[in-house]
Formats: sequence, C-alpha cells, structure tokens
Amino acid sequence: MTLSKWRVEHSRLVMEKGAKTIFSQRGREDLRGQLAAMRKLAWRLSWLDRSIDPLDGLEIGKANVLHGATAQYVDPRLRPETRQVKAMADAADQLCSPDGTDPLLTRLPLFGTKIRVAGFGGLRLGEQNALRAIDVFFEHGYVHVNGSWITPRGAAGFRGPVKNHTLHEVPLPKSLRRDELLPRVKDLLGLPAKASLQQVANAQEEARQRRASLAASEKDRNLAWWNYPVAPEDDLWLFVDTETGLPVKPEAHTPRNNFTLRWPRNSQDLWMGVSRDVLLTS
Repeated sequence: MTLSKWRVEHSRLVMEKGAKTIFSQRGREDLRGQLAAMRKLAWRLSWLDRSIDPLDGLEIGKANVLHGATAQYVDPRLRPETRQVKAMADAADQLCSPDGTDPLLTRLPLFGTKIRVAGFGGLRLGEQNALRAIDVFFEHGYVHVNGSWITPRGAAGFRGPVKNHTLHEVPLPKSLRRDELLPRVKDLLGLPAKASLQQVANAQEEARQRRASLAASEKDRNLAWWNYPVAPEDDLWLFVDTETGLPVKPEAHTPRNNFTLRWPRNSQDLWMGVSRDVLLTS
C-alpha cells in the first residue's frame, strides 16, 4: 500500500494484528508510537497530505492501575485463586520434602514457602530469590524488597538492584511469616529453635547495623545496610538450591513448576485456565 492511501482503518488493522502477540499495555503504546513516527516522516517527506491523519481516533484502552500504582498487572481472569495457590504450595511441600524421591525437587526444601510468598506477596521471581534473613521484619509484618537476584548468561549470579530502583514493603500473612519464614531465619542467624521473636529481631537488627557501619566507611554514599555488597556464598538467603547454596537460576523453575502443577490436578483444586507464569515469572 502506498503511503498516500494510508487511513485510520489501516492503522486499526495494524493494532488489531499486534494485539494478538503484544499483551502488555506498554507494548501496544510502543506500537502506536511507531505508527506516529511513520506518520511524522510521511508528512515531512510529503508522502502523505498533512490534512490526512491516519491515527485520528485511534485509541488504546487504559492500563489496569491498582492501589495507585502505575505498573501493569496480570489480567484478573488469569490470577490464581487462594485455593489454587495453596494447592500448588502444598504439592511443593510434599514433593520437595526430605522424603521426596526426585532430587530435582528435594534440592529446594522451601519451594512451597516460596510459592506462598509469590502468591500472597506478589514479588517478582528475582525479588523472591534475593530475599535474605535481614529483609524480613516480623515485628511489622512485611518483607523489605530491596534487591533482585540476577543471573547473566554464562556468568555467576549476583544480587543487583530491585526493578526501577524502587524499594518497597510487602505485607505477608502472619501464618506464613511465623510458621515458615521464622524457623528459616533462626537457622540462618544461628539462633536456637526456641529463640523468642524479640531475640530474632535483635539478631536481625545487629546484622543490619553491622552492614550499615561497613557501608558508612565506604566512599560510595549510596551504600546502605540493604545493598552493602556481600559475597553471594556468604549471604543469608532464604531460598537456596541446597547443592549450590545460592538462589536458583530463573530457568530452573520451569521443570519444578511443571511437577508441582501436575500434582494437584487429580483433586478438586485444578489449575485449568490459570497461567503458571503468574506466580513465579511475573
């Protein structure tokens, strides 16, 4: 088609075709931006009469904005229900327990807890992997999301900044914090199983202050307790691969997801129609 014959109906066809493969609001906005750039070039080179606007009336639906945020969210129809999150997490508890038979799964003993953190807290996969014992604030009821586990292709993983460099606090259910995260934190901090919540909080604050003091002695003024560099093998990771002692690579979640998704399918908690990417790869 020659540009002189470009009209708004042609632009709509482009957007409709793009919508079949571009599912994010931002992606559709980018596509419309490319059309706008083409229109500007066509006008400037006199390929299209300036009295004709092939984008006039071409509208894009507004993005879903929840709780005053500007990020893109999963379509409500694809979000798992609470019973489905519990079904997948319970399956992971059984498959990844010491009594499990598959070494691929038993290397992640807290995979069920990780799924609950993802489902009830909405953390991205890299944010889940980067959680440490000092990032859980039991007395306030939330985890402090301040980093992301990054695994470049062909290189060792490291703890990098959180997306958009925006720190945030994510509340988690009390049962999840006290029954599942607390024992893990006690173990990482070298505390006895019977240690009180106050003892745990004191040990956490001591570890944070130690890192804050080290950060204060550095020339980089952007360092703080939460981003002071620590060797990955020496950090206090909540969720690790027991074979490496480090957070799991993102691509390693796929086979484990498949196992845990198949497990509850014969029960009433079916995962039909639910995107498995919602929990662990968003």
